[in-house]
Amino acid sequence: DKNIAIKRVNIIDLLKITPFLIFLSLVFCGKNHEIHEIQTHHAVRNKMFMEEYITKWINARSDNNDPIVLISGQGGGSRAGCAFYSAMSVLDTLAVTKNNILAMTTISGSSNGAGFYLIGKKIGHQFLHSDDAINQLYTKDYISMLLFRLLFWDPLIAILPARLTKKFNWVGRNKFLPNLEEKAAREAFDIPEDAKTLAEQSWSDIYPGDDSTTENDLPLFLPASYNFTYSLKALSTPYPFREKPNNDFYSILDSLGENQSITIGESILLSQLFPVVNASAIIGSNSAYIDGGVYDNYGFETLLDLYEVVSKLRYKVAPKKSILIIPVLNSSIFNDSFQLNYKNNLINTITAVSSSIFISNPSRNLALLNHKLKDNGDHIEMLEIFNKGLPSLSGKPKNRDKNNWFKYAPDSTKVMMSRYLHSEEIVSL
Repeated sequence: DKNIAIKRVNIIDLLKITPFLIFLSLVFCGKNHEIHEIQTHHAVRNKMFMEEYITKWINARSDNNDPIVLISGQGGGSRAGCAFYSAMSVLDTLAVTKNNILAMTTISGSSNGAGFYLIGKKIGHQFLHSDDAINQLYTKDYISMLLFRLLFWDPLIAILPARLTKKFNWVGRNKFLPNLEEKAAREAFDIPEDAKTLAEQSWSDIYPGDDSTTENDLPLFLPASYNFTYSLKALSTPYPFREKPNNDFYSILDSLGENQSITIGESILLSQLFPVVNASAIIGSNSAYIDGGVYDNYGFETLLDLYEVVSKLRYKVAPKKSILIIPVLNSSIFNDSFQLNYKNNLINTITAVSSSIFISNPSRNLALLNHKLKDNGDHIEMLEIFNKGLPSLSGKPKNRDKNNWFKYAPDSTKVMMSRYLHSEEIVSL
């Protein structure tokens, strides 16, 4: 274009931006294991298969008419975590669901909500249903502290010798996030410093592989991540599947070395590694992970696979039992449609990357799930915890009571990753 002037870049200009380029290379470099690597520890992997556990669980409840309950969570930062925790704490009081939740599948933000719920349920109901507890968990500003580490602390760790950072116990933002959540849990649930939280324990400590497992009042927990080394959804499962479900996935715990494991908290971290805010995570030499929401932010694919396994076993053990599925949603279900904007190549590039072809189709999976539920006479109840009112030009939703909408996210078609939640937002949830 003859109207566009071309400016030659000289060496002085390059020298001016060199420090910034060095800084960026340190921040986003994937080679520094102090920031990215998750260390495994010695633990015996459960020998019981998932199908065996589910069969025993159903058999122990075959003489009642209560349904088998499966729960799923959605992504969406602190808002999703608070929505899932709130929903589970209420479901834990209802007769039809209290002792009948077989499993929870979660993704991204809802994974930390599930983790907090498991801690509260294991400790005692007086903590689980406490308003003070949920305020202590979700009014904390996790994100700003991680961004500070992204911009200042992690680059420092990247250039310092590993032996020096280990000596002073300096950790990157990935290891810092579980520490923040652990501290919040200790305060909210009054856990002594000398006692381990559930998130600090190994999977086999919470879900042992013996006959007592069906007496465990904690539901099975299946947080999902994304393994971009193999371009596969990745799951942490308390027990390995004997047969792989219809949709392929990478089994995180089964991929580790013999008698090696990670903690439940680290599995939650792998599920909620929000890009940039958290660094990608590395386990071993051949597996790298990012937030599970980049693949399936609703978790319907995992829910569909789990339902098919449970339904098949149900017919063998207790054919008259029904299955109740409860997806906990904090925003509307929608599929991104990639619309080209011929005037803006930058927006096109960002949109193409954010709408990558490996993303699961939530509407398709939900339609398949509904079809199978209908054929089997089972049920689904969508627990929608979000404002359905459309925002007006002023930014406030029309015809809605002020207690029923989120101050910073009135548009229900978007999921905002909150820095923290205000007490009014928690009350609304």
